[in-house]
Amino acid sequence: MAEFCDDFDNYLQKLLNLPGKIIICGDFNIHVENVNCPDAKKFQIILTNYGLIQHVSEPTHIHGGTLDLVLTRSNVCDSLSISDIQVVETTTSSDHFLVGFSCNFEYLEGSKQDVVKARNIRDINLLEFKADIVSSDISKASKFINCSNALEILDSELFRILDKHAPMKEF
Repeated sequence: MAEFCDDFDNYLQKLLNLPGKIIICGDFNIHVENVNCPDAKKFQIILTNYGLIQHVSEPTHIHGGTLDLVLTRSNVCDSLSISDIQVVETTTSSDHFLVGFSCNFEYLEGSKQDVVKARNIRDINLLEFKADIVSSDISKASKFINCSNALEILDSELFRILDKHAPMKEF
């Protein structure tokens, strides 16, 4: 846990030097509700040092504990209004609950020339699409050396096949 806290501290040091509003959320696996836990104390010190606040106040794990967090800046100028925090038990195999929330932030309007890119998925010939997947490197287990390599193969092959059957078009 000490290594995570050091890494998180270094990450925040770089991130929080940037201007703007920030939301950091996810599974931190730190029992922030336990004020006697050394890891929770160290984590809270990091949050305080960087002017961050943690918004989730109820258990997010099936065995109790607030492990899934929503963090924002605490200063008024750069803070985001976080509201309607809901922790909902899910029907998935996860031992964590879903944390939902609302936040308001400014929308800066860009140029009026919006380009929409889309694929015509409905017109894909499913038999040909499936055949291309079966004959691709995705179906060759010997090509999967490690997780990173497997993800690269899946990503490149699926996009190649999708581009063949439903090329990206601009509208």
